[in-house]
Amino acid sequence: MNYISILGLLVLLGGAWLMSYHRSDVKLRPIIWGISLQLLFALIILREDMGSFIGMSLLSILIIIYIQQKDIENMGMGIKSTLIIIIASLAVGYTLFLFPAISKFVLIITTIFLILSSILKGDREFQRISGTLFIISGTTLLISHGLYGKLIFQKFSEKVAYFLSLSDYGAQFLFGHLADATHYFPGPDASWPGFGFQFAFKVLPTIVFFGGFMSVLYYFGIMQKVIQAMSRFMRWTIGTSGAETLSCSANIFVGQTEAPLLIKPFLENMTKSELLTIMVGGFATIAGGVLAGYIAMGVPAGHLVAASVMSAPAALVIGKIIFP
Repeated sequence: MNYISILGLLVLLGGAWLMSYHRSDVKLRPIIWGISLQLLFALIILREDMGSFIGMSLLSILIIIYIQQKDIENMGMGIKSTLIIIIASLAVGYTLFLFPAISKFVLIITTIFLILSSILKGDREFQRISGTLFIISGTTLLISHGLYGKLIFQKFSEKVAYFLSLSDYGAQFLFGHLADATHYFPGPDASWPGFGFQFAFKVLPTIVFFGGFMSVLYYFGIMQKVIQAMSRFMRWTIGTSGAETLSCSANIFVGQTEAPLLIKPFLENMTKSELLTIMVGGFATIAGGVLAGYIAMGVPAGHLVAASVMSAPAALVIGKIIFP
């Protein structure tokens, strides 16, 4: 077994502890939950066996408990309420696993219900039930078809790379052969040496293209919904404040300059601990435009996205150790 990753994790935590301003004020909750989420994401993304499916199931159960918080509080039985929700979810999931066709039907129906409920501002309880069934049916469908995390991210990488390659059409229209990769290194049999890799004509148009696409998503409010959902979940688990969690979640998709704009009204009254955590989150993740640039240079998109997602909770942990 390779323990180098565990050693690296301990070294990073030790370094943060040595730099800590108030070691006595460091809380265990952000550390435990942050590391747990990071390990859970790693289990899902990196494994190619049953471990990935176990990670998916654990993450799904966590999300379901988060969605059903209101019902758990109304039941008023503490940990027993949570156990009832978990057992019921596992029972429904196992039933859908035995009948994949029903699982597909439930996934389609719940998706339609969630979209309509979001547009029409439907009943919250109905949304919670639909969301729970959506998570269960989606996870069950992935497991029943043998789609482990690494395979999903490989497919995701291919689709993202294809999407970003669409910028080549615009670049070649503007710059001609300077943006055509076939003219960079023609090969030993060619009559000329080629242009060499043209960063300005190959990578920069991709960054502009992806930046424009993200702006469109922001304009329609799609990215705000995604980021807010992620930040609420991370705040529920790690226990950090809403503003710093929102900024760290946004850093998964945007850069260090854009993410704090989401919390601009709160910056004036934020503590030094929160400001430091926001800075750590910006350094820990990769901006969307830079991500597009790396993909254009041949780096697998799945690896970059996985690293960025795993780094968000890790950034909260490091930030809260250095300045609690």
